[in-house]
Amino acid sequence: MTGMDDATGDAFALVHAPVLGPASWEPAAAELARLTSRPVVVPSLAGFSAGGPPYAPRLIRAGADEIARLAGGARRIVLVVHSGAGPLAGQLAAATADAVAAGARADTAAPPEAGTGSAAGAGASVVRADPVASAEASTAAGTGAGTDGAGTVAVGVIFADAGLPRGLAGGGGPTPVVDGQFLPYLREIARDGVVPPWPQWWPGVDPAEIFPSEEARAAVLADARPLPLAFFEEEVPAVALAGPAGYLLFSEGYGATALRARELGWPVREVAGSHLHLLVRPEETAAALAALAAELSW
Repeated sequence: MTGMDDATGDAFALVHAPVLGPASWEPAAAELARLTSRPVVVPSLAGFSAGGPPYAPRLIRAGADEIARLAGGARRIVLVVHSGAGPLAGQLAAATADAVAAGARADTAAPPEAGTGSAAGAGASVVRADPVASAEASTAAGTGAGTDGAGTVAVGVIFADAGLPRGLAGGGGPTPVVDGQFLPYLREIARDGVVPPWPQWWPGVDPAEIFPSEEARAAVLADARPLPLAFFEEEVPAVALAGPAGYLLFSEGYGATALRARELGWPVREVAGSHLHLLVRPEETAAALAALAAELSW
């Protein structure tokens, strides 16, 4: 596949897990830009834990504002969420649509410029957002379908080895930031209310089994930060997905989640590998994302 139909989407936004950083997505982002000739932005969520709780609303607002700043000229955005960003996808998609529409109304939004960050492919650009210091002044999440004179901003979501918001997963009520069954372990490894960086969660795991190279490991470690335990104990209100959705499965641990996506009628693709397959096999990941994006029902 060498490109995308014009009706599929104007830009991709690849959102990293809150415990990781843009380095986890950047190799796949470069491949996706080359493959689709679409802008691919990789916002950084760094800094969302500054300023005290609640943390999740600040992360959502900051992520949406960064995407709007970097891909604000797009009218259709394919939001790709990895791992722990999945439970926040409904809120993030809604906030992104509103932020992009608000920027368009203010005539301040513009498409990413080629050459900003790294770029690959004719007419495509890869942008790594600057770290987010704070989003206190940002707009709150809304309905997921902002509108201006040019029409509606549509946001589709692809879940990449990611959890689903509770309403989609079959439960009801607000969505926990992290599965309640995993919270006891995070509480166990936390010190003084702070959870260590993600790469330190698994001290018995050989890094060679997770990362494709020492360079990749160093880049992920540089992005990872300690986070407040209180963030993982938060919940976010349920927000329905206003746009289309799909699922990309990497690891066996998310097999049941991919099955639920099929039950919801979503397109599902599997690229067998590890949870960090996006980093281990970026070309394969990009090809699967491009194919899934072409299957979304706008």
